[in-house]
Amino acid sequence: GSCAFPWFPDSSHWRRDAAALLEKELTRNTFPSGIDRELATDYHCFVAALGLLGAAEATAAGHPVSDATWERLAALADSGAALLDDTSRAPRQGDADDSRAILLDAPAENQWPLLLALGDAVLGRLDWWPQTVPDAGSTLAGALAGSRREVPGRPAQRPSRFRDAGIAILRTHPAGSPEIWCRCDGGPHGFLSIAAHAHADALSVEVRYGGADILADPGTYCYHGEPEWRSYFRSTIAHNTAEIAGRSQSLEGGPFMWLRHARTRQIRVQDPDLNWAAEHDGYTTLTPKTRHRRSVRLDPALRAIDITDVIDTEGHEVRLAFHFGPLVQVSLDGTRAELTWPDAAAPGAARMELPGGLDWSLHQGETAPILGWYSTGLGRRQPAATLVGTGRPRHDLPLITRLAFASVSIDSGSDPAEGR
Repeated sequence: GSCAFPWFPDSSHWRRDAAALLEKELTRNTFPSGIDRELATDYHCFVAALGLLGAAEATAAGHPVSDATWERLAALADSGAALLDDTSRAPRQGDADDSRAILLDAPAENQWPLLLALGDAVLGRLDWWPQTVPDAGSTLAGALAGSRREVPGRPAQRPSRFRDAGIAILRTHPAGSPEIWCRCDGGPHGFLSIAAHAHADALSVEVRYGGADILADPGTYCYHGEPEWRSYFRSTIAHNTAEIAGRSQSLEGGPFMWLRHARTRQIRVQDPDLNWAAEHDGYTTLTPKTRHRRSVRLDPALRAIDITDVIDTEGHEVRLAFHFGPLVQVSLDGTRAELTWPDAAAPGAARMELPGGLDWSLHQGETAPILGWYSTGLGRRQPAATLVGTGRPRHDLPLITRLAFASVSIDSGSDPAEGR
C-alpha cells in the first residue's frame, strides 16, 4: 500500500517497515523448504499469492524487496507446485477457507493453477512445473513486475520429500496414467502453540487416482457457529489414521486452539520415492502408554498401496478409519471392500484388503455421532463413505491394509483385483 500510494508524509517509513516485516514474517511462517508452517495447504497458496503480489508492487514502485524475501517466495511457489497431483490439485491438509489474494476473474474452485500462473509471471516457471495459463491477476502482476525475477538455487527436479514439514508425496510415473498420488503426513502438528489451523491428522494419508479423491481428507466445513461439526472435521477419527481410546491424538482447546500437540518422528526408509514411515506420541499420555507407527509403500508395477500400522497398546480400543471421496462407491464384505468411481474424470475401481482382528463397518452421512462426511469448501458438506475397523489389536500384530487399483475397465464386470 505504501508503494502504491506514496504521497503521505510517513509513506517511506511505512514502506521500509513493511518490507522488513514481510521478510521477517515469511521466514517465521514458512519452513526453509517453502512449505507453510500452518500445515494447512490452502493457507500456503494464500500466503504465496499475497507475497508475490506485494513483491511485484514493490518492484513497480522502484523499491524491490530483499533477496531473502525473493528466495522465500520462490520456495513457496516451487514447493507448492511440487505438492500438486497431475490435475493440479493440492493436498487438503488442515484448514481451508477459500481465501483469495486477488480476484479479477470468475472465482475458480481450484486456485492453485492461478497461483502457478502468478508465480510464472513474477518468477518464471521451472521445467517440471505443471503448465500454466495466464489469468487477469497474473497478467497484471507480470506487468507490474516488468520482468521475471531470477532467484538462484531453485530445484532442478520436482522434490517429493519435505522433511522439515514432514510431508512426503508418493506417486506413479507420468507414463503410468492415470496417476496414483499419495500424501503422507509425518510432520509437526501446526504453527506456534495454538496451532490454529491444524487438524489432529498425524500419520494420515490422502490417495488420489487420476485426480479423484479415493482416500480423502475431510476438509474443513466450518469455523464458527457449529462447534460439533468444527470438532469433527478437525478430529482424528475424521482422518485416514488411527484413533485410540476414543480421543484425538492432540487435545483441542477451542475452535482455533490446541492445548497439547502430537509430536511426530519420521523413520528412515530405503527407496524414499516409494516408501514412507513415521510414528507419533499423541497417545503416550494414556495408561498404559501407546504409540502408533505407520509405513506406506507404493508399488507402481502392481498399482497398489500397502499401509502397515503398528499400534503398541494393551487394552485400549482402536478405531482405524478410511474415508473416501464423494465419487467413490463402497461395498464391504468382512475384511474386503470393493471400490468404484464411475462418474470421475478418470473412472476406476479398486479393492481394499483390510486388517483382520478388527470389526469393520461402513458409514455414510451419519449425525449421531457425526461420521462419514466430506467438505468441498467452507460452508459446504456432503455424505461420503467411511470404513471403520474397531477392536483391541495385539501390540505385536501389524495391521496391514492393501489398496489395489484395477487395470481393467469397470464396465467389463471383471474382478477389480485382476490384471494388476
